[in-house]
Amino acid sequence: MPETPEMPEELSLEDEADGEENAEEVGVAVGTAAFPQGLKPGSLGGADGGTEVPPLQNETEDTVLQNETEDTVLQNKIEDTALRNETVQVPEAAKENEAMIDIHPAQHAASSWQEFFIHIATIVLGLCIAVGLEQAVEWVHHRREVAETRELLRQEREHNRENIANASREWRLETARYENDLLVFQYLQKHPGTPEEKLPGRLLWGHAGSADIHAVWDTTQQNGVASLMPRDELEADAWLYRHLENIGDLTEQTWLAVNDAEEYNLLDSNPSHLTPAQVEQEIELTKKVLAKQYQEGVGLWDLATTFPDFSPSITRDEFMQMRHPPNEQAERLLAPASKLMNDRIQAEGGGEKLKLTPAGNTP
Repeated sequence: MPETPEMPEELSLEDEADGEENAEEVGVAVGTAAFPQGLKPGSLGGADGGTEVPPLQNETEDTVLQNETEDTVLQNKIEDTALRNETVQVPEAAKENEAMIDIHPAQHAASSWQEFFIHIATIVLGLCIAVGLEQAVEWVHHRREVAETRELLRQEREHNRENIANASREWRLETARYENDLLVFQYLQKHPGTPEEKLPGRLLWGHAGSADIHAVWDTTQQNGVASLMPRDELEADAWLYRHLENIGDLTEQTWLAVNDAEEYNLLDSNPSHLTPAQVEQEIELTKKVLAKQYQEGVGLWDLATTFPDFSPSITRDEFMQMRHPPNEQAERLLAPASKLMNDRIQAEGGGEKLKLTPAGNTP
């Protein structure tokens, strides 16, 4: 039976510390000096069942101290994690709702009337500055709106001027066509049944007219910019668009009259096949077309007279030729009748003697 080794005497803490320092100097790890290689505290025989030796008291105390230190470190880490988790994160929405301007109350109440009025004057001055800046911004904004509207109106006016120039050229051509159509129907009335190829001309219809553009002007009245423009400028523009609208209405009336006069060719386009009654009806319808054409010419002439930038347009002589006024010889023969007419009007109307133009010279 193996002998039980003698238990080493207990070393004091100071001796153990000295031993550890000596062991470190010679390159031996602390705790292995009392136990050969392959042994551990609590056993003497290793794996083959030697007598167990209780661990050294110093080693036990070191182990307990190390465990307590690890527990303390772990506890501190847990507490730090909990503190970080409990930290309140300020959301972006809350930051956005913060006041943009810090309003600080007065440091002390006004102690005299002078301080009170100074405080009131400061408030009033601040309000006046704020209102003044706002009005200045509005003024600049309104000026920009008016400038942009004027430029758009200028462009729209230019488009309308081009349309009126084209309408004036078309008016001259269309007037010659309608007079030619009237001549053909009058010839058929005198020579019924004349073959189409032997007529003094071919029938030509159609009407181009003028389409006024007023989108910018309508928008100006709807969005309130018109109220920011000078009154005289606004009235001038309104008068122009009334003239354009009037010409547009006259153009539409002429177009409708042309459609009525041209209705016969829906069944037969050969005018020689018309009956005498139909020819007479076509003469009356063509006269209505010429009457509407005359009114449209007067409207074009009036527009160019009122707004010179819409010239050249229809002249007075051009549309007056459609009415076939009496010539100078006829006027001399009608002089006695004209005198009687003037005297009659003078007696009925009273006042100064009227100076009437010769018959047929009034638009």
